[in-house]
Amino acid sequence: MEQRWPVEMHEAVNMRRATLADIDLIMPVHAEMAFEESGVNPMVKDPIGFRQRIALRIEQGRIWVWTEEDRLIFKADVVSDTPKQSTWKVFT
Repeated sequence: MEQRWPVEMHEAVNMRRATLADIDLIMPVHAEMAFEESGVNPMVKDPIGFRQRIALRIEQGRIWVWTEEDRLIFKADVVSDTPKQSTWKVFT
């Protein structure tokens, strides 16, 4: 028997929270994902509202990006969040 990694490990990437400066990189990718899922392109149907919704998600820290040379390499969205783990006190 031999233990191996399930996938090859690569160098670390510089994921970071998106900023409003990234919005023009994020919008086309997010719109394409929405179109593939729903058949509606939000950049055509409601471009102003779509931009506002993306901006809000960025301001909430819900979009993370990896960019290189002003190019979006990877985007991740936080869909839901849970409260921080509470501290339990045990009384004996």
